[in-house]
Order: sequence, then C-alpha cells, then structure tokens
Amino acid sequence: MRSYLIAGIIFTITGLIMLFAPQGFIGAVVISLGVAAFVSGLYTFTRFRTELDDPIFHRTLTVRAVLGMGIGVLAIVLPLVLAGTVWIITAYILAAHLIVSAVLEIYAVTRMKESGMDTTGYLYEAIASIGIALILIIFPGSTGIFLVRIAGVLVVLAGVACILHDRGILQRFRRN
Repeated sequence: MRSYLIAGIIFTITGLIMLFAPQGFIGAVVISLGVAAFVSGLYTFTRFRTELDDPIFHRTLTVRAVLGMGIGVLAIVLPLVLAGTVWIITAYILAAHLIVSAVLEIYAVTRMKESGMDTTGYLYEAIASIGIALILIIFPGSTGIFLVRIAGVLVVLAGVACILHDRGILQRFRRN
C-alpha cells in the first residue's frame, strides 16, 4: 500500500529534522502551537461561547478567546521578530496560556454539562492542554532538545519500518 511509503518518507524526514536540527523543530512546534492557540481562540469567540445563553459563560469564554488569540499571535510573532532568542520564554508563555485555557474550559464544560450538552470533546481538549503545558514546563532548554533527539531516532525508526513494510521486506503479521 503506497500510504505506508509516503508515511515512511514523511516520518523519516521529520525524524531526521528532529535529530539534526532540534531547535528548528522546537521552533516550528512552538509556532504551530501559537497558530493552534489563535485558531482555538477564534473558534471559541465565534462559535463556542454562544453554546449557552448565560452571561457568565459568555464572559468566561470571551476572556479565554481573547487570551488564546493574543498568546497565539505572540507565539507566532516573537520568535520570528527576535530571531529565535525567546523560544524558552515563549514556551513558558504558551504553557501558562494552556493551563489557564484548560481551567476555563473545565468551567465551561461543567456549565454545559449542567444543561445536558455532550462535553466529551471539550474535556479531551482540556486534558490535552494540561498535558502539553506540562511538557513545555518540564522539558525546557537542553533537556527538551535531548528528548526531541531521542524522539527523532524513534520517528526515523518508525519511518524506516513503514518503508520496509511497503516494500514487503517487513511483514506486519508474519504467517508460519
């Protein structure tokens, strides 16, 4: 199946970038998180805050939306303007935003749950936000770069395995 070949090539290239240019990879991830924060804030502002007809709910989610869009813009612009000298600071700012966002999301989830709405996806988003924030806080600087390199090796191995599977050299399930 050709999808294994394409996935293998993408994994291998990504893994090599993680291995040999971890700071560039981290920078791309931070900027990607900034874009995600901005888009999430925009979505919250335009769609999510209108889910309930409650002024406190609206105000809480408006604050969350504006914070998300503001932090997203900062995470995108600061590293580009300051030539990458603020990756760790930007990562901490993103982590703080993710924690605040998760707390506000949990508040919104409890309000939505009281009105009988399905909140599973929103709860997963809050949990993911806390997890990503913890990673950004726990692994800054050189420790983070070391872990990115280790992950790069694993991603390269996964990419090679996909390519070998596509070529028929590596069977997923061997038959005796």
